[in-house]
Amino acid sequence: MTREMTLQRFGELLDARGPALEHWPDEERCAAERLLAENETARALLAEHAALEDIMVRAAPDPSPVLEERILAATVERVEAANDAVTPPGRRWLMAVAALAASLVIGLALGLSGLLAPWPPHPMTQARLEADDELLVLAWLGSPALDEAVLQEEEGERP
Repeated sequence: MTREMTLQRFGELLDARGPALEHWPDEERCAAERLLAENETARALLAEHAALEDIMVRAAPDPSPVLEERILAATVERVEAANDAVTPPGRRWLMAVAALAASLVIGLALGLSGLLAPWPPHPMTQARLEADDELLVLAWLGSPALDEAVLQEEEGERP
């Protein structure tokens, strides 16, 4: 339920939010529109604020390139200061080393767990693995020499 808007409240909202009613909260905008429909003083106040805003928009100069550069430089300085507050410059290398060490540990763990093992060898190769330890080592290492060794053994040659 919306309450009635007074002329004083309408003036306060014009000062705070400007004459563009679409930027006002819905409830206050609806009350202001009802007041504008009924009150000539409210319409004159709105027109006065709209004219003043139009003058201010036209009178505002475009920012100079020097000002833009100063603002950007200040922003970069603040971002760098915030980064330094989180991680002091002398310790950034430590984070890189920690990331590298973590990658190494994860890689070793996955490699030794067998989760990243190459595709299973040929079924005939699997049978040979049970009888020959050298082939087992080649298979564990994922060596391409494994297939060559099995082929040579099948042909009657021993590597």
